Amino acid sequence: RDFSEIDPETIPLPDILCANNIEAMSLLKKAGFPQEKIAKTEALRYFALKGRYQIYKRPLSPNNRTLLVIMGITDRENQLQFELLKEAASMGGLKSYKQIWVKPHPGLSPDGIKYAHESNIDF
Repeated sequence: RDFSEIDPETIPLPDILCANNIEAMSLLKKAGFPQEKIAKTEALRYFALKGRYQIYKRPLSPNNRTLLVIMGITDRENQLQFELLKEAASMGGLKSYKQIWVKPHPGLSPDGIKYAHESNIDF
């Protein structure tokens, strides 16, 4: 695939694609992904980032948050994911989100989205 295509039919590129290891960075460069759109990142769980994880210190409005739920490829994975979301909702864990979006995996089975509907969460 040519990442420099401008055709309206091409899949849009992200503004920045973050990779958290050298292998991923190398693979992206070898594939021809635009180097200026690649950023190195680390997971927040790493202690090396303690106290340095937030570059921009702007408060996030508690009533303007969006939760993005990215579905997996297997039905079982999605079933478990929506069971956890349903449990979180019953405990009030989703109240701070203004909206909840669900992004199905492109390879999701035709019945895979049913777990989102069965959860009775307002997506």
